[in-house]
Amino acid sequence: MGAPELYEVKNVVIVGTGLMGSGIAQFSDDIEAQNEYVDSCLDNLILVQNHDEANLEEADLFIEAIVENLKVKQKLLSEIQDKISDTCVVATNTSSFLLEDVADKFSKKSHFAGLHFFNPVPAMKLVEVVQGSQTTEMVTNTLLNFCKRLGKTPVKSRDTPGFIVNRLLIPYLLESMRMAERKDASVEDIDTAMKMGTGYPMGPFELLDYIGLDTMKFIVDGWHQRYPDDPRDSRSPDPRMREYRELRREVKDDPYKFESWTKLITLSEEMDDVKLAREVYEPFLGKFPYCYGYWRKYADFELRHHSFDRAAEVYERGVTETPLSVDLWLSYFDFLKDIASNANKKMNLVKKMRHSFLRAVQGCGRDFRSDAIWSKFVDFEIEHHEYQRAMALFDLIFTTMTLSYASHWDKFVEFIQNREPDEILTAEEYEDVTKELLADRLANHDGPLFTVEEYEKQVLDEEGNINTVAMKRKRHSETALQAYRETITERRRKTFQNNEREVRKRWAFESAYASYLDSTGETTQAKKIYKRATDTHCPKKPAIFLAYSAFEEKHGDSDSADRILSDFSRRCPGYVSIELRRINIARRRIQKAKADKGDYGEVISKYEKFMKDVDCPNRLYSFYAMKLARMHLKVRHDRKLADKVLKEAISRDKGNVKLYFALIDVHNSSSHFKESDVIEAFDFAIKAKDLTLEDRYNFSLKKMDFLEELGCDPAKLNEAFAVHLALECQLPIPPPSIHQGKRLYSGKDEESDRKRARIDYTGTSFPDRSSGFPTNMPPPNMPMNGMPYGCGPPMYPPPNFPNYPGAYPPPNMMYRQPAAPQTLSADQLKPMLGLPTSGNGTIH
Repeated sequence: MGAPELYEVKNVVIVGTGLMGSGIAQFSDDIEAQNEYVDSCLDNLILVQNHDEANLEEADLFIEAIVENLKVKQKLLSEIQDKISDTCVVATNTSSFLLEDVADKFSKKSHFAGLHFFNPVPAMKLVEVVQGSQTTEMVTNTLLNFCKRLGKTPVKSRDTPGFIVNRLLIPYLLESMRMAERKDASVEDIDTAMKMGTGYPMGPFELLDYIGLDTMKFIVDGWHQRYPDDPRDSRSPDPRMREYRELRREVKDDPYKFESWTKLITLSEEMDDVKLAREVYEPFLGKFPYCYGYWRKYADFELRHHSFDRAAEVYERGVTETPLSVDLWLSYFDFLKDIASNANKKMNLVKKMRHSFLRAVQGCGRDFRSDAIWSKFVDFEIEHHEYQRAMALFDLIFTTMTLSYASHWDKFVEFIQNREPDEILTAEEYEDVTKELLADRLANHDGPLFTVEEYEKQVLDEEGNINTVAMKRKRHSETALQAYRETITERRRKTFQNNEREVRKRWAFESAYASYLDSTGETTQAKKIYKRATDTHCPKKPAIFLAYSAFEEKHGDSDSADRILSDFSRRCPGYVSIELRRINIARRRIQKAKADKGDYGEVISKYEKFMKDVDCPNRLYSFYAMKLARMHLKVRHDRKLADKVLKEAISRDKGNVKLYFALIDVHNSSSHFKESDVIEAFDFAIKAKDLTLEDRYNFSLKKMDFLEELGCDPAKLNEAFAVHLALECQLPIPPPSIHQGKRLYSGKDEESDRKRARIDYTGTSFPDRSSGFPTNMPPPNMPMNGMPYGCGPPMYPPPNFPNYPGAYPPPNMMYRQPAAPQTLSADQLKPMLGLPTSGNGTIH
């Protein structure tokens, strides 16, 4: 057998000037034996600052001996790969990384190998020559020959973590550290035992000092990251191990000490040790299987370490042990959805998820808070175009009482509105509905109910392959489609309404039961019922929180009453009833403590905080303003401040009629009112240009009623009457009132009078006032109060009322000049009389 074929090695480039790089550059400690070889190489040895200064094109062997950092090594190889020749052999001196990782971005993998020298290089004879998966035999033989020429003893290894020496040495060193940590023996005794008992030149701790603890940690952490489940792997000693062992002893002494278990789980996750975490989770969940949140934490931990199969196993065990946990099922569904990566897996996943959904609704579908399970199941079937399955699920939902029962109906209506009837109904129900429609609602329908269209669709077969198949579908006419949808909806509405009533009873049951217990003196039990309702059964229903708050306030604990509402507001913001109750709790607390002399600054500031919110709409601002004004008036007896608050609100929401009524009520609500203030409030509303004509007219009518019943000055009543008639004249159809001097009719007479009032003497009807009051129409040419008006030019507004709108004065204040008789010429009269015209303007 001939000698193996080798590459010629004359020029060597070594990158790295640390212990290993400088040691390799010395080549050998046997100067006499290698003197000739070294002398021949000294002329070729050049010291440069970086590889760019080296003549890489002429290098026969390139040795990388830089820091033990994977990214740095990869970067170096990617930089030199285009600068070396095709025959150059590239070797790395790594002691822990796999060659395939180091050469990940290196294009010439066939010329790449490992050349691991040992420290100190001049003294250590051994060199590990590591052959990668793509390394050629010629490159391996070249490196073996190169080591022999250096006077070294090469050994050949495949690409495995730690190669030969470190794969055996590192676990030995780590176990030595653990032995010292457990205090099984002292550091000195361990070193002495290994040197004298095995003949090692150094003990493990002496060797660790020589290697360097930082290098040791780099090696072990790299192994653990790549092979987390390798039983031969052991992490570097962690300072938290002492606390871990103490907690393990605690749970061993008392297996049901829950607090120690939770601390142990938290610590194991912080240490990020897969083996330790599994050793904690498994016994813990065996003792506490109904803690569904820890099943999810365990699965998430496995996912973070890319153990997908174990995560799936954890979820399966969890939902089997706690099938009533809605949250755990939802997490499981999200996990299943995320692991699909290709068509075949997706096909299997659809079957797996549907099966899991069925298990979930069987396990917890009847739970009052299972809405999310049902919603996800429906969305899953719709997403995969299984519309009949989705329809069957809706039918099940409508027989199941859940917390958000009403929301499913809205989703159902949207579902049927966007799809053809034959897509969502079974063949039997579709035929039944069709017969019902043809016999009733579509009896006189012209044309076909539907047309059939052909189209192509891509589907997955059982093996996950995509096939294109021909499909047919029905297209219903709009009339028929609407009739189908209404019939489908009505068939399920009765079931929905019956169950909705039952759901509402359940919402109200706990509140009513708590009230009953409170009335019988069972205060403690009533409080437990309220707390269970707010924490578990109805966490988003404001009514139950308001009842619970009132219960606490009734029993003298206003702080707890406010805290209950504050917690709800933090979870579900935006409920005005909740915020008002909190304000009024503060008000009642002040009233109870200091009666009418209390400081209501806290209450006022809360109102103003909501009113000054930039997102507060005008309608809500006005609502709070009326509440605040009422508090100023009724509680603080400050009429002026109430007036100010309402007028500021009117300046922002000028068309809000309720604000004007509230302003009038501020001045009119007391038995000691001032007539001038009330009249001023009425005039403020009547003059408001942002109110409709009808609103101003109604305020004017109420002003006259006030002056008639409670006023003291008849002159003001007459002035108000004149203004009121001026507004009335602007209405297209003035409403009948006692101020027109007309008798109010009732029954048939009223209806007849209303119809007569809408018809003028030309026989045309005017629009009904109920449809609105146009403000830009001129008054109709019809008699009013026995006097025709509108025939001549309008008079100016009545004197002393220049600020009131309206161009037409009331009929009883109008003055018109008599119209002059119309004159006709002879030529104009002759045709009317049947006489011939003369053409000169005279009658013959």
